[in-house]
Amino acid sequence: MTKQTAIVEIAKPVHGTLPWQLIRHRHNDKCVVGSSEVSIVMGANDYETITDLAVRKLLPPVVTETNEAMTRGNVLEPALIQHAQNELMMPLITPDVMYLNGRIVATLDARGMGGERHVVVEAKTNNRWALGQEMPTAWWWQAQAQMHCTDTEKVTFVILDKHMRLGLQDVVRSDEGIAQMVKSVELFCEAIDAEQLPDDTQLTAPQVSALFAQPEGSVELDANAYQLIEEWSAVKDALKNYEEQERTLKDKCPVCKKQLQLR
Repeated sequence: MTKQTAIVEIAKPVHGTLPWQLIRHRHNDKCVVGSSEVSIVMGANDYETITDLAVRKLLPPVVTETNEAMTRGNVLEPALIQHAQNELMMPLITPDVMYLNGRIVATLDARGMGGERHVVVEAKTNNRWALGQEMPTAWWWQAQAQMHCTDTEKVTFVILDKHMRLGLQDVVRSDEGIAQMVKSVELFCEAIDAEQLPDDTQLTAPQVSALFAQPEGSVELDANAYQLIEEWSAVKDALKNYEEQERTLKDKCPVCKKQLQLR
């Protein structure tokens, strides 16, 4: 295995705050990707696409609103780390630094102390996955990113699964996977540095609105673009007509209108 020698430790701000987000956004004015974002670049995330991530990286970082899953994880994480400490029979700490290696930066939930620093622990709570099933691919990529950033051989996941069972499960290092990850992340970040989208990405309407909140100037459209605009206009007109017909039918039948409102 080729040992990593470019690992940088960065003082960690409070998790989730804007200063923390800034470290995961840029380092020395260059795009970086957090270990939990690597699965998005690798196309293995169920919640975000690489285009979603690219839009976020092209815009200034923002503090995301805490959702139910995040709150659950924050509340239960200390207990899970304590459980891992008991099972592994060694003291664990939550590092006060973030680990940067190239374009990837990792925040660890816990790791061993002193001579046990090779022990890396990631806490997970979820309502979709059960112990005994194959590890979610997104978690596997996160673990590879954490090992890349800490030069370690495995990550131990301490998990509260969908059946409310506690368990530990290891992910071992894959040098082949890490090489693929580093290459993919580098290509992604090079595009962001050039203020471009990665290849083969297509923006949705909300993503366009986020990137170009105040559009300026003009652009020459090709024939395909004109055709799409005409189709869009036709759909909008059809929807408007259907809405008018709906209102007319409701007005003609007060009883029907009341029943429709109850649905």
